Amino acid sequence: MALMTPAAYAKSKGLSRQAIQQAMDAERIPFETDARGRKLIDPQVADAALAALTDHAHAENGKGNAGKAGESDSGRSHWINTKTERERINVELARLELQEKRGELLRKAEVEEQIGPMLANLRDEMLSIAPRVAPAVLACKSIPEATRLIDKAIRDAMRHVAAKIPAPEARS
Repeated sequence: MALMTPAAYAKSKGLSRQAIQQAMDAERIPFETDARGRKLIDPQVADAALAALTDHAHAENGKGNAGKAGESDSGRSHWINTKTERERINVELARLELQEKRGELLRKAEVEEQIGPMLANLRDEMLSIAPRVAPAVLACKSIPEATRLIDKAIRDAMRHVAAKIPAPEARS
């Protein structure tokens, strides 16, 4: 679903723009800032956040599902806390799903699959430098000459590693 301005979201929910802005300022409704600095709302994420706020407020006022006959204050409080936590998690999941769809997140397994072989290659390249350049370093007549030789070997190894890094795949 497309992102909306706070005013458009407020209108779609029959709420005042000020109420939505206050909720955003209090971080009760998540928002994003576009390249031009405008605050934009994902309606699905905002709906979940508002639902959590509404359920919590109703429970505190003795409306909704809280305050059933025979239910103690501690039981009501536990219900409120559980419901609020569940809604907070749902908002966070919606936010993560949106970020993933936008290509802003990578799955841990995909990263590990790419990084593991690259790090092994880097290790192998770096460990091969000393045996390769040791004879030439011993033949050097000065420390600056040996330093240049070692520096060149390190830079060559790093270029070799960089050349093996696969190009990023386009995410769909």
